[in-house]
Amino acid sequence: MPRSGIGIAEAFRNRDIRLPLTLTMLAGFVGAAAFTHSTGYFATAMSGNAQRGILGWFTGAPSMAAGAMALTVMFLLGVITSSVLQHRRSARDAHIAMAVNTTGLIIASVIDLWLSPHNPLLGLVPVLFAAFGLGALNTAFSKNGEVSIPISYLTGSVVKLGQGIARHLHGSSRSEWAGYAIQYGSFLAGATIGGLASLAVSGSRMLYIATAGSVLVALFHYMSASNGPRTNPVQATVPTLLGTDRDHSHHDELASNTERPNQDPSPLDGLRSRDV
Repeated sequence: MPRSGIGIAEAFRNRDIRLPLTLTMLAGFVGAAAFTHSTGYFATAMSGNAQRGILGWFTGAPSMAAGAMALTVMFLLGVITSSVLQHRRSARDAHIAMAVNTTGLIIASVIDLWLSPHNPLLGLVPVLFAAFGLGALNTAFSKNGEVSIPISYLTGSVVKLGQGIARHLHGSSRSEWAGYAIQYGSFLAGATIGGLASLAVSGSRMLYIATAGSVLVALFHYMSASNGPRTNPVQATVPTLLGTDRDHSHHDELASNTERPNQDPSPLDGLRSRDV
């Protein structure tokens, strides 16, 4: 029998779903702050920086290439740092990732506020620490040592969104793509808010706003979780609400006993449409 799951409206009232969406929106804003602060570098996903890091040497822009590669290295270090800390605590919880992200943003703000004005060569350094924090943030939701919900690198989610829409066109539930659409929409919302903020404040002030937002989100989640079990409340619900252990039973009737290829889990898979 298909799982009934929960409706979309109920999902947004559930903190265990709100948290990854909030972190995705925060990543979109931090990415916007880094982009405006660094005149065009991406701190959220590393594929673009990898290309810039290579092509800069062929287009007469070695400084741009070096900056892009430095961002990639710092992002990687953020992932490693957060993962090692989680392993040492024998816990895969979002607190550690958010704490490392917030620490990176605080360091970025301090460097930008007190050091960068006196040394223009340090202009990219704050963004490097923002990338470090975002790398850590992407480890917030993991299972068996692997990321279960990406926070800032969403190319794969866009591909799965398209695949889910295609399956919906062939008769599947809209829950095949709704989770990916909501996740990607959250990132776009954060980037849009950052873009609007950039019209009113400078890149440096946007970085301070992003730092303050990260602190507030981390504190709110920590205080909310402290009222319940000491284990990470999100991890307990990820399999059912966010699709890391996807239940394929709702495809059985649609497949008509025809074998389907294995599919990757979708985020927010528990958002079962009640009218489909």
